[in-house]
Amino acid sequence: MTESYTSGRLGIGPRSREARGLLSFHSANHRARVDELVGRAEECCAALRNAFGFEARGKDILDVGPGQFLIQSRYFALEGKVTGLDAEVILDRFSARGLVDTLRHNGLRRAVKTVVRRAAGIDRMYVLALRQRLGVDALPAVDLRRGDACRMPFPENSFDMVYCRAVLHHLDDPRAALQEMRRVLRAGGVAWVELHPYSSWNGSLDPRVMFGGDQRLYWGHLQHGPSEVVDGARLNKLRLSEWRELFSRAWPGSKFELVVTDHPVLQLLVDQLIAAGRVEGYSREELLTTTAVAFWQNRA
Repeated sequence: MTESYTSGRLGIGPRSREARGLLSFHSANHRARVDELVGRAEECCAALRNAFGFEARGKDILDVGPGQFLIQSRYFALEGKVTGLDAEVILDRFSARGLVDTLRHNGLRRAVKTVVRRAAGIDRMYVLALRQRLGVDALPAVDLRRGDACRMPFPENSFDMVYCRAVLHHLDDPRAALQEMRRVLRAGGVAWVELHPYSSWNGSLDPRVMFGGDQRLYWGHLQHGPSEVVDGARLNKLRLSEWRELFSRAWPGSKFELVVTDHPVLQLLVDQLIAAGRVEGYSREELLTTTAVAFWQNRA
């Protein structure tokens, strides 16, 4: 069975809170989430156009780790051919066979979450919101494959563009994934990666931090002394300096940019933590960075 990114460290109680939090979040925020992720895809296309003169329209695109809702994959598939590669089974359409595959390849927890999500109507909410956001009656098709980002089941020079969001911080060997992206990319093609730094306020992905709203737990995974915060998923915990060096070596000449939050509450909390000496070794910029973005063109 391919291991998913979900950690086994959380017990029944935290997992129940996680499930409730996810259902509540998606029910209330599915439209905003669709707008956010489509907006990020649009920003990606604009940045690649400005940096390299690259147009995603009509291209063969690989989406590494597209996730269950396929939001950005569908956006790219409006005018291109998209292949989605994920460690987990992605059910484009719910079926008994698909559920069995989910259970066999990704375990009972994912299968239960899939059933609950479908029964609660969350998937349908996302489909309707995405259709409205894209202005289409039917969502474009995506060729879904299950596989390992570090050992991709594709020959060299297969794609014009590789897109990867919220995956690399889960991998034990992100260097191998970057090398694979480079291997399958055609000459002149581009790669785009977004990742969530471990140093951010919710970098542990503990569901109590993600959905509980308890500010006392923010950056709890980085603070000195005992902490009740645990990693809510498999995380490699690389620092921003390590990510910057990793991209520089794997993709020579790549661009590396940071998205730093300007939320006043988070800024105030960071200043208090730094003043109290509870997060020594971390810069203010590193603590307030919510997303790191790297993009590169294969000029081989």
